[in-house]
Amino acid sequence: MGNLAIPGTGASRSGPAPPHSAAEAAARLVAETCPVGLFAVTVQGEPVFANAALARLLGYGSAKELLGTRAGALHPHPGLAREILQDRMEAGALQGIDTPLLRKDGATVQARINLRVLPVPSGAVLLVGSVEDVSVPLQAQEESAHAQKMEAVSRFAAGVAHDYNNLLTSLLGEARQLLSDVREGSAAHASTSALLQAAQEAARLTQRLLVFARSEVARNEPL
Repeated sequence: MGNLAIPGTGASRSGPAPPHSAAEAAARLVAETCPVGLFAVTVQGEPVFANAALARLLGYGSAKELLGTRAGALHPHPGLAREILQDRMEAGALQGIDTPLLRKDGATVQARINLRVLPVPSGAVLLVGSVEDVSVPLQAQEESAHAQKMEAVSRFAAGVAHDYNNLLTSLLGEARQLLSDVREGSAAHASTSALLQAAQEAARLTQRLLVFARSEVARNEPL
């Protein structure tokens, strides 16, 4: 699978394989059947090896099909990806690179890449590494952060509504007292009545806000 040649694994070889060839064959088998995506590319982005797990992750039918795609085409922003990789190589920080990758169908998958620089006997340099799908943990982390943010907003809203309700309680009491002190039918009575009705409506809205905020807090609290 792929173009990475490993001596001693050819079907035409006769007789028992030397120990080093058997070890190389075993290493290749492990790489090809590993559940984690594995790959090797040249520093120019030419694919050299990919296993079946990486092909599945990126939506390709086989590793062979994936090898027909340049590495740059697997990133939504290939120019930016090259710059980041160059910076990482210069800094020697090639582990834990979190980046989106493009699937064959155009969708993106959030991946974590771990790289190593591998010199080969020809004098060339390969980048070999693994690719993990971190979309699910990332989504769970984002959902948890959103829940915490909503809980904080709800608690703040509940506190404001509670303070506002206390002010309205005093306002309602004063409005009722004032209404009883002015002559019915007078302009002052009409104004005070309108003030009382507005305060009562504000109190109802405040109660609804309190109920909503408490329900949101309860819904976002861990069970």
